[in-house]
Amino acid sequence: MEMPSCGTSNAVSAVKPGNAALPTGPSGRTAPGATVSPMAAHRSTGIPVARNARKQRALHAMIAAFALCPVMSWAQGTLSDSEEEDRNRLDSRSSWDITLGAGAVAEPRYEGSKHYILNPIPYVAIRYDDLFSIGVDGIRWNVIHSKGLHVGPLLSYSGGRSTGDDVLLQNLDNIQSSINAGAFATYKLGHFEFLAQAQQAVLHEHNGLFGKIGVTYQEPFPLFHRKAILEIGPQIEFANRQYENTWFGITQAESLRSGLREFSPGAGVKNLGLQSSLTLQYSPHILFRGIVNVKELVGDASDSPLTTGKTQFFVGVGVGYRF
Repeated sequence: MEMPSCGTSNAVSAVKPGNAALPTGPSGRTAPGATVSPMAAHRSTGIPVARNARKQRALHAMIAAFALCPVMSWAQGTLSDSEEEDRNRLDSRSSWDITLGAGAVAEPRYEGSKHYILNPIPYVAIRYDDLFSIGVDGIRWNVIHSKGLHVGPLLSYSGGRSTGDDVLLQNLDNIQSSINAGAFATYKLGHFEFLAQAQQAVLHEHNGLFGKIGVTYQEPFPLFHRKAILEIGPQIEFANRQYENTWFGITQAESLRSGLREFSPGAGVKNLGLQSSLTLQYSPHILFRGIVNVKELVGDASDSPLTTGKTQFFVGVGVGYRF
């Protein structure tokens, strides 16, 4: 915003030449050796009162102009600072990458079930400047992020299991949902991304510790004249004894109630899987995503009386809006 100049030349020019009775020096005082003409002396005696009043008003205007200069300069600086802050806010907003949407997934009624159910799911993908992200695996904070390597803490949510989820579970104990805390590490090398993570249930500790390791291949390609990304790769999931007993075990009391044999599994690998997804960027803001995952339960998890389907499929579609 342009502000008027506060130089002395503008303020002096506001006074009419006819009112400047005395020649002045640079300081504004009467110049040394200046003579006062009789006419000037006559004007300064106060006989024309109106002219003296005009001189006083002009002088007051000059003083006011000088007094307002610091205020006007401060106001101009404040407006400039505000505009700069707005620009900074717009620049910082570009560090956010936010996609929100919804979809549906067909999945087993519980881990190990042969029966499937269609569930609605939210689609959330939020990232801030390679430091923080929210996605399928939960909330991640990249404490280390350098040359494709990301390492940091992880926070996630796991749903529970109810006796009403399947007929086979009717006489078993419910499993409460839980908040999980852990750590992760990823390393991206070309089209490949390597992952390792582990989490422990902290809200209901008996839900146990679990984790996974895997590698994902990412390949962008054109599809229907639009950009698409294919991601596919194997994963191995593992769990400790507490997790296995909670989700696949049968206690003596549960065995008596349900008629299922008592079962106490141990720690180890619980499934081998293949993850795949396809994302289509339909427009700069709208994207479509599909997933097809398959997991094969192994070890004690596959031997549990609760496991009626060792091969588990997950098929889903969703749409998201990128802000």
